[in-house]
Amino acid sequence: MRSLSFRILAASSLAAVLSQSAPVLAQQSAKPKAPKHEVEEIIVSARKRDESIQDVPLSVTPFTMEQMEQRAFNGVEDLAAATPGFTYEGFSTSGTNGNAVIRGLAQQFTTSRIQNVAFFIDGVYMQRQSMLNMGLIDMQRVEIVKGPQNALYGRNAFAGAVNYVTTRPTVEPGGNVSLTLGSDERADVRFGYTGPLGTDRLLGKFSYGYTTYDGHHDNDHSQKDADPSGPSSPGRLGGWEDTSYATQLTFDVSDSIATHLGFYHVEIIRDTQPAYQLSGIGARKFGLWEQDDLNCLFTTGNTQTTNSGPSSFDANSAYCGELPAYAGEAAPRSYGDDKLVVDPRGWGAEAETDLATFAIDWDINENMQIHYLFGWTDHSSTSTGGPGGEDPEIGQSLELGTGDSHIVYTNSFSSRPNSILEATSHEFRFDWHMTDRLRGSFGAYYSEVEDEQWTLVYVSPVCSSGQFTGQDYPDKPHGQNANTQNFGTTPTGNAANCDIPLGEALSPVVSQRTPQDRTFYVAYDLGFRQHGKVHSEDTAYADDVTAFFFSFSYDVTDNISATIEARYTEENKTIQRRSDSFGIPFNERIVYDPLFDPVSGIPTQDDCPDPENPFETGSGGSTNGTSLCSTIVSPSDAATFHYFTPRMIVEWSLAEHSMVYFSAAKGVKAGGFNNAVDPNQQTFDEAENWTYEIGTKNQFLDRRLTVNAALYYIDWTGLQGGIPPAIAGLSTSDITENIGDTTSVGLEAETTYRMTDNWTVNLGLSLNDPKYRDGVIYSPSQRRDSDDDGDVDGDDDPARINCWDSPLCNGDGEVGGNQLARTSKVQANGGIAYRHNFENGWLISPRIDITYQSRQYLTPVNLAWVPSRTIVNASMNILDPNDKWEFNIWGKNILNEDKAANAFYIGVFNQYLAAKVTGPSFGAQVKYNL
Repeated sequence: MRSLSFRILAASSLAAVLSQSAPVLAQQSAKPKAPKHEVEEIIVSARKRDESIQDVPLSVTPFTMEQMEQRAFNGVEDLAAATPGFTYEGFSTSGTNGNAVIRGLAQQFTTSRIQNVAFFIDGVYMQRQSMLNMGLIDMQRVEIVKGPQNALYGRNAFAGAVNYVTTRPTVEPGGNVSLTLGSDERADVRFGYTGPLGTDRLLGKFSYGYTTYDGHHDNDHSQKDADPSGPSSPGRLGGWEDTSYATQLTFDVSDSIATHLGFYHVEIIRDTQPAYQLSGIGARKFGLWEQDDLNCLFTTGNTQTTNSGPSSFDANSAYCGELPAYAGEAAPRSYGDDKLVVDPRGWGAEAETDLATFAIDWDINENMQIHYLFGWTDHSSTSTGGPGGEDPEIGQSLELGTGDSHIVYTNSFSSRPNSILEATSHEFRFDWHMTDRLRGSFGAYYSEVEDEQWTLVYVSPVCSSGQFTGQDYPDKPHGQNANTQNFGTTPTGNAANCDIPLGEALSPVVSQRTPQDRTFYVAYDLGFRQHGKVHSEDTAYADDVTAFFFSFSYDVTDNISATIEARYTEENKTIQRRSDSFGIPFNERIVYDPLFDPVSGIPTQDDCPDPENPFETGSGGSTNGTSLCSTIVSPSDAATFHYFTPRMIVEWSLAEHSMVYFSAAKGVKAGGFNNAVDPNQQTFDEAENWTYEIGTKNQFLDRRLTVNAALYYIDWTGLQGGIPPAIAGLSTSDITENIGDTTSVGLEAETTYRMTDNWTVNLGLSLNDPKYRDGVIYSPSQRRDSDDDGDVDGDDDPARINCWDSPLCNGDGEVGGNQLARTSKVQANGGIAYRHNFENGWLISPRIDITYQSRQYLTPVNLAWVPSRTIVNASMNILDPNDKWEFNIWGKNILNEDKAANAFYIGVFNQYLAAKVTGPSFGAQVKYNL
């Protein structure tokens, strides 16, 4: 894709240099392998010490570097599909708003800066969603630890944790070079080297990886190959270009003290996923879409404000049933029923992360150890996160003044959340094996986080070949409001617009009329005033976190042991509300002439009205001028949150390779602040859960058969959900609020059976029943009997789903008993592998994997859902007799499951933004171990 030839040349050159060095062994080849007839033993560090997976009284699913390479894993999606009780969706933003879910404890507000599942790289916490799915280059092991892990891991390991463990330098010199080529311009280059640097006391490691892919789904946009400077999604949809490199030094100061210095850098460039929009009343009110895409909960008397005055319309307010694979299957589209048209000027995600670590391990004696870990992270990300219009080659009509001659056709792109984060952390831990039966651990943790996020709205002239100009939608019945949409003969745009980056795409309309040094410009104005700013809805956060923790384990008898762990945490949090969703700082006013005029004058600080009624007309610089004042009530806030998170574990060894355990653990997800108008919505409290678990781990038949299972019950209080704010604009984000309590009951099981020396089968199953408790109110479906217009349908609130006239949902917003949004009740995976050693020493190992995930509801009302899906993957690995050459041929989604995979519900616009299942891809890798 971008400068690939140079990167391949660099990799080839390094391979040539390394191949002429002293004799070396394959990197990480020194690890012990299980006897041929046994299931391979995996060592994990889920309790911050190395243990066999079968000895850990926790539900943990680990993946080694070898397993991930053989199955061609690319990221969190692959890990989740192979892990019972764990799901992950990257949505159309390719991970900027990703949602990791363990045991049904789903993130109800996907743009929240704090996640329900904590991710760590080499023990350092990675907070932002756009930091979570950075690829699996240089990973020695990944561990998915289920259940609350706050006691040991700390911050926000509310539902569980994902540990990325990178490769460490080895005493034996080694390295590897690999090249991957695949369908749709897939190309990867990786190389690494490890070994002593002049002395056995100083070890070093360096690794580099570059991967590029054009995407897994056709974009039917006529200008899909447009490639404006800056972020975009040219060509197919769902592609990427990622670069990462890592280096690490280990220095043995003495026989008992070792220091480790590491640096990890990753850059991701991700296309928009294949996605589409279905829009309702909210989008119509904002003038974004004039068609009714939805199919249930019909409402009348809705009002849209235009330049020529109010206009009444009837429309559906929700989508009911299974989301289709394509928008045209649900609502008329000019480009047909089975196509996706996505504006190539949008992008899924761009992010850059730097991570530096410094660790000291001191073995005072065989019973006492001291560990220190310093972490520094620096991160930035941006995304438009969507297809940019329901019919991007037609767009929506935007009135710039009066009369037809002042109508321009545009597409809007919502970029949220853009973020910058810098964090440092220190962890000190003292481990003490006091007696043969008692061991303990004590520690302290401190972290500082500076985090900023903002929203941008781009309104851009349509980029199009003109082939859709003047076309009507097909006359296709749709729900209760069959209609057609005639866009007339007004030109919809031209191909030249496609080469203009979004940040400059307004130039034909606005930018040329706005001074270059002007902070504000009017970005959109159709009844609802909307402004653009470099940082619109700009919010800065600062967190200071201090924690103290301990763990004691005592062997009550030779077969029974008990563990108690706990952590006390204090978080000092602050927020700076720098500008509101209209892009205006606290207590400032802007004055302009409607409807799409540049802002006149520098913002002033006088005569600001009530923040809950910020609009004033008939004032300002002209007779028809309009002024708008900031909606910010409190420019800053500060609060301190205290958490105590214990965990108790009792384990009983039934036999040499069989044990049962019981645990009770408390999980906490931090409280925080909103950039909200209503003082009652500016702060939200922490969420808590108590998880009670009974599990068992077993190996039978001479360790050929491994069976692990866990049964759990979760009591979740203070659920943090997303609701629309009191005042909404195009760049308004939903806010977080504690909406009620939930429960989750489930069963997880994993088994691996080495049937013969050649055949191995693995199975995984998760049965989960997460439900809202009685009393949980989903406010967008709550009836409002009066509003600003004095009627009863709540039409002033574009986020409201009118449920009271339908048996489909309760008019009071009650969702008790419903399944939690973004969760699956059933998840299953299975694989079968065959290994054959030829007489000449070559080994071949084909493998088939099948994963299943049941439906997921999009909102607590449980009206719309993404369907269940079954994905089939295949791979075949070939290894030469000297363990030098490795070949891997793989295919993903080889049966082409073609469905909607996930969706945002955007309450402000009654809009469903659906992304599709990752389409088929095929490839082959060749790897040479030096």
